[in-house]
Amino acid sequence: MQRSYEFLPDELKRRGLFCTWRAEQRNGRITKIPYNAVSGQRAKSNDESCFTSFEKAAGAVGYSGIGVGIFHGICAVDLDYCVDENGAVSDKAKEIVKLMHSYTEYSPSGTGLHILFLAENYQYDTDRFYIMNHASGIEVYVAGVTNKFVTVTGNEIRDHYPFESRTEELNVLLERYMTRTKTEPKETARNAINARKPMADRELIIRAERSRNGKAFRKLMSGDWKGDYSSQSEADMALCSMLAFWTGANAWQMDHIFRHSGLMRGKWDSPRAGSTYGADTIQKAIDSCKEVYTPGNTSRGICSFEARPDGDERTGTETQEFCPLVPLKPQQNELPPFPVECLPEHLRNFVSAVAEHSQTSPDMAAVIGLGVLAVCLQGKYQVQGNLGYCEPLSLYTVVIASPGERKSSVMKDMTKYLYDYEHDFNESHAEEIRANKQKREDLERQIDGLQKKLENKRNPQMENELHELETQLEQIPEMKPARFFADDCSSEALTSLIASSHGIFSVISTEGGIFDIMAGRYSGKANLDVWLKGHCGDAIRVDRMGREPEYIPHPALSAILSIQPSVLDEIMSNTTMNGRGLIARFLYSTPPSRIGTRVFRTNPIPPEVDAAYKNLIYQLMAQGSSEAVQTVVLSPEAEALISDYFEEHERFLIGEGQGIADWACKYIGSVLRIAGLLHLANCEKGQLEIPVTVMRNAISIGKYFLAHAMYAYSMMGTDLSIQKTRFVWGRLKKKNVRTIKRSDLFQMCRGKFFKKTEEIQPTLDLLAGNGYIRIEEPERSSVGRPADMLVVINPEAMKLERI
Repeated sequence: MQRSYEFLPDELKRRGLFCTWRAEQRNGRITKIPYNAVSGQRAKSNDESCFTSFEKAAGAVGYSGIGVGIFHGICAVDLDYCVDENGAVSDKAKEIVKLMHSYTEYSPSGTGLHILFLAENYQYDTDRFYIMNHASGIEVYVAGVTNKFVTVTGNEIRDHYPFESRTEELNVLLERYMTRTKTEPKETARNAINARKPMADRELIIRAERSRNGKAFRKLMSGDWKGDYSSQSEADMALCSMLAFWTGANAWQMDHIFRHSGLMRGKWDSPRAGSTYGADTIQKAIDSCKEVYTPGNTSRGICSFEARPDGDERTGTETQEFCPLVPLKPQQNELPPFPVECLPEHLRNFVSAVAEHSQTSPDMAAVIGLGVLAVCLQGKYQVQGNLGYCEPLSLYTVVIASPGERKSSVMKDMTKYLYDYEHDFNESHAEEIRANKQKREDLERQIDGLQKKLENKRNPQMENELHELETQLEQIPEMKPARFFADDCSSEALTSLIASSHGIFSVISTEGGIFDIMAGRYSGKANLDVWLKGHCGDAIRVDRMGREPEYIPHPALSAILSIQPSVLDEIMSNTTMNGRGLIARFLYSTPPSRIGTRVFRTNPIPPEVDAAYKNLIYQLMAQGSSEAVQTVVLSPEAEALISDYFEEHERFLIGEGQGIADWACKYIGSVLRIAGLLHLANCEKGQLEIPVTVMRNAISIGKYFLAHAMYAYSMMGTDLSIQKTRFVWGRLKKKNVRTIKRSDLFQMCRGKFFKKTEEIQPTLDLLAGNGYIRIEEPERSSVGRPADMLVVINPEAMKLERI
């Protein structure tokens, strides 16, 4: 349907916050995906920072349309499929439109209506009223209740109603059309429309606990997941997968049982785009559930029961199947996008332009751009977290992307003005360097002449003259063209480069060879000191035979790297790099691929955007190069915010964060560094106090890196439970058997991870809970030694390349 944004009510355009949207396919259906009209990044429907003014949203190109956020009292009623192919509106829709008598327009498809109105601080009773009444095709959008946005078209219906407050009318609408029946439970997941309870919760739990996989079920229900899963989110998914089988994919009952489990936490109800974390987890479990348990009949699925007439339950091995197959590592498509809107304006605009021009995810340019800020500002400033605690502004960033993702192109675009600055700096000092060289050569020539004369005959006057010339030479240090950056270089060469660059240097590389050099693959010995100390600013002292000693009191080293996923495994195979904490100093990013959706004709980077970015880089590079390190402090509000977030992160460290403890312990320091970089790149010179808005942006970016670090660590196999599981699964795949006794499997895996047979059981439970195997316990015999457990391998899992 044609868009007529100029006909939107002026009050709505003035008061509202807007986004753009695209119609995209998700899980086999077309979905309206919101985007930030300024940055081009995916938007969060419940985050005001992702929205902008009407003018900017309406002026954005390349989208299916615009939408308005449910903020500041703006509400809406969505009437689905109430307009037929002839344009006739249903009688019920007419009644509702007349009741609300506020601005009403046709939906983008032309088959529905959207009524927009105001209801300030409305208290919505979700226990009493539906949000979405599927039977009537009515959905109500009210701030604080919905996490959605509303598409707007400007195609108003014939009856011209004003956009005004309709609180009383909304009350009538809810009572008339949205009242829940007393017997119907509150909707807690998107697929719970026709939910029913085939079996009482208690009966279901007893059956599950008595099943083949009962031990794993009991542990998850009690909240005992550590040691079996790399994160609590994985444990959430495992329990939901089991519940999907036992409840017959009943979302209502899955949610109800989960809320009474030991895994329940506040995150369960945290908003996601148009949903919640809990609803999304349940939906994924249901989507992957192929078979379900049917009470009263022969069950289908892992831990099967066969119902007997006398009520006794015995196992039925001939009908057993597996739990839904769930990957052990986080999925890349679930990673959050980089919050480009949190970057300083000139960097943000350039990142968006580079991403559009190169047809790559904005993540890649954004992470490199953050590294560029560190290159410009490190060694000149530090950020004070609290009294006595400061962080330097050096960063190690690494983008992980497969071949063909245009890493080199994006790196070149984002760093070109660093190299241009280096060239221009040397050009501007060329005459000074030439004069220095000439002066030193003249003195060296005179010194050489006097030394030759003194070889044959001692002359006190000549000796005094020689001494004076040597003193002059010492007082004229040699000037060479500046080096601010390097590509691949040895640790020894890197130390010398830092020393000759007044303690400030950077490594920029698009290949993974730098990690080979760090690990000592070519020298035969790993030398990580310069990388470890350069990141935190600890002094470097080097004494070598035949060379002048080097002392760098406060080194500042940054790195902007891009590597292929395969390099991660190589990094982790080096115990020195892992054990000394080098990998914990990197900020990881795994951008989503755009291969398959790229277009050939793209817009070039606008000249004004390019020029603004260049000016920013030149200004930052030139700052404070000859001054002492300046300290950036936090405003009281910013300090309070990071203090609260620190306490939240401490709870994470003893929970989900245990699998990446070495990285996560440095995380708050990284957030402070990012805050310092964001502030200095967007403030007037001399403004050295970070406001709360900048700290909030830094935390948002920090959360992005936290999620991507967890994914990177899972790819690298640093979590011990994942390492054990991959090890056992590798043995099973190599053996290529359909079934194996647990004792035989233990003998195959005995050594590094497992010393006793029972030590392998948690790993088998994890594999079983994720659908890779099934564990069958033998019938108990009254005499003799108990028979061994049987491990049955899922043939579908054997087809997977990686666990």
